[in-house]
Amino acid sequence: MQEAISEEQRNAAKELDRMVDMVANEWSGDSRCSELKRFIIELLDIYEKRLHLDKRTIFMALESKRTYSAMNYYQDPRFRYLKEVEQYEKMIKDLYAKLNRQAEAHKEHLREIAKAQADALEVRTKGLDKSSASWDVSLHVECPYCHRTQDVFSDWHQREKWDEVNVCESATFRDFEIECENCGKHYEVEDAKY
Repeated sequence: MQEAISEEQRNAAKELDRMVDMVANEWSGDSRCSELKRFIIELLDIYEKRLHLDKRTIFMALESKRTYSAMNYYQDPRFRYLKEVEQYEKMIKDLYAKLNRQAEAHKEHLREIAKAQADALEVRTKGLDKSSASWDVSLHVECPYCHRTQDVFSDWHQREKWDEVNVCESATFRDFEIECENCGKHYEVEDAKY
């Protein structure tokens, strides 16, 4: 298997060499042809290392963009040696490292916030016995006859009237008939809001 790959690589190298020769010898007899071939080979070597692509792919891409003579197209000032690629790769690597550090710092910050919230909750709930907590709801009305104020919710013999009242309601209007604890007269509380 290794032998087949080596043979394939050799054939690809020969094919590339043949293609470069063909391009470099467009102006056969010109003394610059060997210099042009050397330039193209060096350029392909550099681009292969920097771009991580095979030379044939790079050469075919360069040739697809060429619209005039190879002698004029393949010139040193026209092609960068991609030194900038290394600078950008390093810059990208540094930015990723910085981003990872910031992400870790953010995670640590979130852990600190969660711990602070848990500590605050523990302080607020410390010492509270939820089974012994109690609450009270009251509705005070004034009798129109004797002007005495009474809490109608504390009147246990009328408690069944209040069973329909939800203690979580707000801004609810209802009419209630009340018996005064003091004078015993009946009166109605209209639009009682609780």
